[in-house]
Amino acid sequence: MKAYNEHLLSEGGFIGVHFETTGLKTLSIDVGIPGKFNVYNALAAICAVSFFDIPDEAIIKGLKAAKVKGRVEPVKVNGNYTLLIDYAHNALSMENVLTTLRKYNPHRLITMFGAGGNRPKVRRYEMGETSGRLSDLSVITEDNSRYEDVMDIIEDIKTGINKTDGKYVVVPNR
Repeated sequence: MKAYNEHLLSEGGFIGVHFETTGLKTLSIDVGIPGKFNVYNALAAICAVSFFDIPDEAIIKGLKAAKVKGRVEPVKVNGNYTLLIDYAHNALSMENVLTTLRKYNPHRLITMFGAGGNRPKVRRYEMGETSGRLSDLSVITEDNSRYEDVMDIIEDIKTGINKTDGKYVVVPNR
C-alpha cells in the first residue's frame, strides 16, 4: 500500500493530515492527529484491519476520529483557535510537538507548561529554552511539583527561556 497527495489539514477546529492510498485499498483519508508522520501510522492500521474485512467507510471514519489521550489531543473550545493537550515532558518531545504544529502556520503558538519536581533540573532549562525558541508565548505554570517549591521550578524554566528571545508569563496556580 502506498500513500500519495499528503498534506496537512487545519480547518474548523480539526487539525490533522490528509492522504490518499493506492495498492491494497484505494481510499481518501483524513487522520485527526497532526503531523505527516501519522500517515505511516494510519497506513499500518489500514493494513492491519484489512485482514478483518473492516468496511472502507469504517476505516475512513475511524481514522478521522482517531485520538490518543494526552498526545496532541484536541479539546473543543469556543472561539477561533485550537487547543491541544500533549504530555511532552522533556525538551525533545516538546520540540517535536512544537515543530510539527509550526508546520500548520498558526497565527500564534502559545505553549502552557510546567515541569515535574524531583526530576533533573536540566530538563527544566531545556524545556524552557525549547518553548522560548519555538513558541510565540510561553505560559509557565505548575505541574506535579512533588516535594519541590513550585516557584523554584518556575525559576529554572525561566532560566531556559531567558536564553532565547521568547516571551513568557507566569501563572503558578492555574
